[in-house]
Amino acid sequence: MSTTPTPTRRPNPWWVGLVSGMATFVDAAATTGIGIALVLFQAVEGSTDGLTGNQIGLLTSVLTLGVAIGSLAGGRLGDRYGRRKVFVVTLAIIVLGSVAPFISLGFASMALGIGLIGLGVGADLPVAMATISEWAENHNRGKILVFSNILGGFGIAMAVGLSIAYGSLGPVGGKIIFGAFGFVGLITLLLRLTIPESPSWLAARAERDAGVRTIRADHVSLKDLVKAPYGSRSSRSSSTTPWPPWPCRSPPASAPMWPSTTPA
Repeated sequence: MSTTPTPTRRPNPWWVGLVSGMATFVDAAATTGIGIALVLFQAVEGSTDGLTGNQIGLLTSVLTLGVAIGSLAGGRLGDRYGRRKVFVVTLAIIVLGSVAPFISLGFASMALGIGLIGLGVGADLPVAMATISEWAENHNRGKILVFSNILGGFGIAMAVGLSIAYGSLGPVGGKIIFGAFGFVGLITLLLRLTIPESPSWLAARAERDAGVRTIRADHVSLKDLVKAPYGSRSSRSSSTTPWPPWPCRSPPASAPMWPSTTPA
């Protein structure tokens, strides 16, 4: 019998949408704010204190590369270790990276901090969206996902507003931008601790532990996209393997699952 813990309460789907959807707020504020702050950290002509133009370009590339790597890894990590664990860790990484300019404006320190922010931003979004989708119900899932994405616009507005208000302060203004999205990230991290693990993920893990193969419980990878029925037409027509390629049985009775609250 599975020993998978069952959540003791069901949070309001809109609360999950707000707290998880703050991923788009923090991520948008961070990516927009970093681009602005790096310019404010640029060394004044004739001074060695600050970043050079080439270093700013490299740091921007570090952010982009970090987001790309995080995006590829985040969903996979969420499937393997759980939504809650991953979206707590990713936000903690973003908060940690935001401390970089307060330690040093040197290239090495900034590269490390911005690299961490990029990894956290990339990995956070797919897990946060999966969490929202799995906690929401059929009648409000689309509304909550749209609401969570709208929050990203407010993140951009915050970064732009801070740059207008404090851009004239130079490096101090850049630190204010980093501190702002780091502070919001910390508050969001604490709020995320109130959200239990996704019941759908717990059910899938229970199915795998019980040896029951279902589409939900089966491990997948990018290479599955080139297999039937997702591959080329010729590969589909020549394949004699039925889809799904295993008998779909009912999940074990011990698999935790919330009853639907949608009115009949």
